[in-house]
Amino acid sequence: MVLLQEQTTVLSQLLRSLEAKHGPIARSLEFRATEASLTAQRQEAEAETALWLARRDTYTPEAARALANYASHLRDAKARLSEAIHSLKGELEAYGVDPDQGSTGDGAKGGKEKVMREMARVYRDMNRQLEEVRRDLDRLGRA
Repeated sequence: MVLLQEQTTVLSQLLRSLEAKHGPIARSLEFRATEASLTAQRQEAEAETALWLARRDTYTPEAARALANYASHLRDAKARLSEAIHSLKGELEAYGVDPDQGSTGDGAKGGKEKVMREMARVYRDMNRQLEEVRRDLDRLGRA
């Protein structure tokens, strides 16, 4: 009789546990969670739609083409700059200047680089003086 009483107690506890897990309250909570999940998914889809509509309104086909043309222009300009840098480095090397290392370390070439730098400095100074004279002449011509 005690064994039967123990089994009845265990079965009733098992039944209560199953009812708690699968009973009306648990199902109600599960349904609420599912509803909240579906609402969140719907709102996410609506937000994505609003984003695409905003992009469509902001970037008209003309604006998209203009941006694509501008990107192409920038790529071309980058290629032209790369070619110009390459040719200018070649010119520097012709004057005995290694553009990647500055001076080549060779005494004669190092001296040549110093001479070229001094010539460039004198040229800039002469251009500055020439501009000053032009400004003075313009001012005197107007006076």
